[in-house]
Amino acid sequence: MNEKKLQGNELAFIGDGPVEMRECRKQGGIAIGVASDEITRQTLNLIKREKLIKAGAHFVIPNFSQSDQILDLLFKGR
Repeated sequence: MNEKKLQGNELAFIGDGPVEMRECRKQGGIAIGVASDEITRQTLNLIKREKLIKAGAHFVIPNFSQSDQILDLLFKGR
């Protein structure tokens, strides 16, 4: 962020790590948690979901099957 002179609102983190969710939020970014079931990769893992929400995730998704909607959410109005 420093090297490219980015502001926090230009940052989006998508992943399954609570630590990364917290760090993203500290920078003012959008934190999207992925709480997928590790076996099927289709359904939502409720335990992971709760951890990501507690870590500050703005949104929690079960997988990337809705990637077009996620991109629309992130880039709406651009």
